[in-house]
Amino acid sequence: MAERKGKAPVKAAPKSNAKPETPTKSGGHLKLIIIIIFVVLIAATAAGAGVYFYLSKTVAEPDNTPKPLIYYPMEPLTSNFAAVRPVRFLRLGITVVTRDANVVAAIGQHLPKIRNDILTLLAEQAYAQLNQPAGKETLRTQIQEVIAAGLVHAGQPAPIEHILFTELVMQ
Repeated sequence: MAERKGKAPVKAAPKSNAKPETPTKSGGHLKLIIIIIFVVLIAATAAGAGVYFYLSKTVAEPDNTPKPLIYYPMEPLTSNFAAVRPVRFLRLGITVVTRDANVVAAIGQHLPKIRNDILTLLAEQAYAQLNQPAGKETLRTQIQEVIAAGLVHAGQPAPIEHILFTELVMQ
């Protein structure tokens, strides 16, 4: 064998029947499990958020603040009493109280019929009844019923809250 100068002899690599080492795939299974858990958590969170927002829209609390009162003053009405007594005339000013602007518009539209019905009611009153507080309350209720009936008959809304007397003169 010839020797080489300055160089170390070359040795042949030992032959082995062993396979080169390959990394195990257990780390791949762990990654797959983590990804599946992550996807399931995201899906559950999205479903929970969807249910929450859907239910919050359908169960929203209604606005319970009442609308402001609307006062509709009517011109005073003058009528005579049913029985002839020393007191023969009644002058009555009323104001309709409601919370619905449609009622005010309907009263304005059907005012001639409403005034006619109220005048008919006033003509049936007796001085002795109207001279008592209970008689005035009864008249107030009857006027409210007459106005509501006139509006319902005309196919209009009729939520009237109250009738106020702004003028009541008997002579």
